[in-house]
Amino acid sequence: MNVFIDLESSWYELLRNLNIGNFPEHPAAEIYKLITRAYFDSSRYYHNLNHISDVLQSIQLLHKYGQDLTSLKFAAWFHDIVYNPKWSNNEAKSAKFARVCLQKLSIDENIIHCVSELILLTQHHQVDSNDIDIDGQILLDADLAILGSDWSKYRLYAQNIRREYSWVSDDNYILARKAILEKFLARPQIYFFLKELEVTARQNMLYEYHHINKKAQLS
Repeated sequence: MNVFIDLESSWYELLRNLNIGNFPEHPAAEIYKLITRAYFDSSRYYHNLNHISDVLQSIQLLHKYGQDLTSLKFAAWFHDIVYNPKWSNNEAKSAKFARVCLQKLSIDENIIHCVSELILLTQHHQVDSNDIDIDGQILLDADLAILGSDWSKYRLYAQNIRREYSWVSDDNYILARKAILEKFLARPQIYFFLKELEVTARQNMLYEYHHINKKAQLS
């Protein structure tokens, strides 16, 4: 439960930095309820508030590199606000949802635009290493930090992703999951700033790849 108390404090701290209050009748309280309701959905086993907390923690770890921390943090809050594994446009819908909410809060349009662009990056988790979009690199690192976690946490992550795709047959899921893992493993680098996680992330994904590949051969 503490994670949710910390998140609520983080939400209002972010708004206070923009001189937005947190009194009950203010839209900030209504929007926080909308956010938590979305991430509390019973079909979310990984893309929930625990994930948002992890992303925000990673952003805080990398804050000294950030160019626009306000946009980064808003992007973290909203990047998975719309999540349906059967849809291919969750990121676009999340960016639109974020825009509507931030406009209700009278957030500067430049910030709203940056938030939308950052959220859209999470669709393919790809940004050029030579790109000047440092904040995009930070958000993607934070979103993918789970890949470089210890094995027990990674295994739980993999299991929870599978639960979110429970409607997909084992054979089809294995094919799709292997393709995703292959794409990440083929990258020259996974992280821009969290380089200390690179080796562990590759080991985790390789282990998962071999595990599900063996499972496919036995079926």
